Amino acid sequence: MLGGAAHEVGDRDLLEVLRFADEAQAERFAGRLAECLAERVPGGASGLELTGPDGASTEVRVRIEPIFEGAAPSTGAIVALQEPNPSARVSSTPVQTAEAPFGAGTRLLVYSHDTFGLGHLQRSLNLIRPLLARHTGLSVLLVTGSAVAHRFELPAGADYVKLPTVEKVGQEEYASRSLRISDGGILNLRSNLLLRTVRDYRPNVLLVDHSPTGMSGEMLPALEWIREQGECITMLGLRDVIDSPESVERRWHKQGIYDVLSDLYDHVLIYGTREVYDAASLYRFPEAVR
Repeated sequence: MLGGAAHEVGDRDLLEVLRFADEAQAERFAGRLAECLAERVPGGASGLELTGPDGASTEVRVRIEPIFEGAAPSTGAIVALQEPNPSARVSSTPVQTAEAPFGAGTRLLVYSHDTFGLGHLQRSLNLIRPLLARHTGLSVLLVTGSAVAHRFELPAGADYVKLPTVEKVGQEEYASRSLRISDGGILNLRSNLLLRTVRDYRPNVLLVDHSPTGMSGEMLPALEWIREQGECITMLGLRDVIDSPESVERRWHKQGIYDVLSDLYDHVLIYGTREVYDAASLYRFPEAVR
């Protein structure tokens, strides 16, 4: 994609190595990189085009992982490039129960970031219990950061993986609740545990609760790996009222959530009634997602 060997690109400015199709795309990438470094959180962008030495353009998705330790300023970032692979994408055609039973042998993974409250965990369990009762042979793995997950009784066929607990310390800011580890350290630990769990469990169906990219983007590496494999149906479950539509739209644009909905999810489930609160319209979902 870069048109050069490793020894030819070492010690050069990143924007010299990544030759974007136009100045606007270069500025967009540079802006996202600056945001990730300043806010100390992972991020990314899709729909960018790189120009190779032969002049041909290649569409890429970009993933940015800041590198830092403790409270020190970021020392740089890991930038991962990936070509979208349409052939690996799961068909957007709704699954027909008669052709693909949601039951025997199906592995469902439910992710609930659950930093403090009980609502997200309870909602996930309210979905898991009737699914297991209805579909014999279904296996469900719940992945949660809830500190009280052990107090909830799980039905037969379900188990859970406990992520290290975090607590909210500001708007979209989280810190380790118990471990003496930096904010970046706890994010890397949870993100790596999520990716390892997904790779080993290899779910057929993934349901992500409430947070499209997980706490501070921790679910993105797992979502991208799942999309590369092309063997799992991905679903996002949202309550209808999240925040004011203006706040949601502003935050989702900043975090690249609209691209994530289009690129990494097959279905979005809204827990509510459209006649009461039309979340898809109010939050300005892309037409294809809506």
